[in-house]
Amino acid sequence: MDNESFTGLEAAMVLIAFVVVAAVFSYVMLGAGFFSTQKSQQVIQAGIAQTSGNIAVKGDIFGIANNDTTNIEQIRFDIGPAIGGQSVDYSRISITWSTNNVTPVKLNFTRSAPVAGEWSILDENSIPDPGDLVNSNKIITFLACPSYPLFPDDFFTLEMLPESGAPMSVSRTIPSGITRSNMLF
Repeated sequence: MDNESFTGLEAAMVLIAFVVVAAVFSYVMLGAGFFSTQKSQQVIQAGIAQTSGNIAVKGDIFGIANNDTTNIEQIRFDIGPAIGGQSVDYSRISITWSTNNVTPVKLNFTRSAPVAGEWSILDENSIPDPGDLVNSNKIITFLACPSYPLFPDDFFTLEMLPESGAPMSVSRTIPSGITRSNMLF
């Protein structure tokens, strides 16, 4: 018997085994890579969908003073979806306000004229029904009444959190001289 032929046959079998193991290993690695890529893509798409539902202030923010113009009792502003954003259900927006001296307080939604600690829509004729959406063609005017009056030089923050999307925060300072209607900067 020729032992060299068995050695060549053994070498061929080992080479085939290495090729098979390498093929299986590469298949597993490619599968793991495709799985990881797919999960990353899902996360990115979910993030884009969430941020596209953001809301934005449209125009100026006004502080409405009490009758003797000693403090601000109401904050008026317009909102709509951010540029390129999706429609937002206004009735599911949560609003909180805070100052340097007051921890965040949630304002409650009301369909009537708001009082301290509530917010509503300014023009009752344009109040959409619950579930209606604020879209790029529709801007809604909000009227928020903080739980406590705001005095000259007070710094406050209003935070609006839509059902989906990132919160929008507005920070302003009450002017030193208060008039009946004040543009806040």
